[in-house]
Amino acid sequence: MWRGLRIEESYITAKIRFAGLMAAMVGAALLTACAQGAPKVATAAPPPSAGQPPAVSLAPKLVEQASAYRYYMSHVAEIAPSFQNGAAIAKSIEVGAAYEPKQFLQG
Repeated sequence: MWRGLRIEESYITAKIRFAGLMAAMVGAALLTACAQGAPKVATAAPPPSAGQPPAVSLAPKLVEQASAYRYYMSHVAEIAPSFQNGAAIAKSIEVGAAYEPKQFLQG
């Protein structure tokens, strides 16, 4: 008799806690929906620069490494999973294996 009553009480308590949690979530959602954002502050445009912008350049080694990576990635991306024969599989394996691991580590 007491054992069944405890199960009912814990079930009811769980339902009440769940209902309270849901009410809190609905309240938070309503407050968020009704909230107004911060007023936008107008910013002045930066003054135009008098002359040419500063020159920006990259190290030639970095450009070389990036181009090698891009070349490899463009060729690997072209590998399609629909192989027609063994030669197509061998060619795809050659393309996928044609990378230099140290090159990937550097750039």
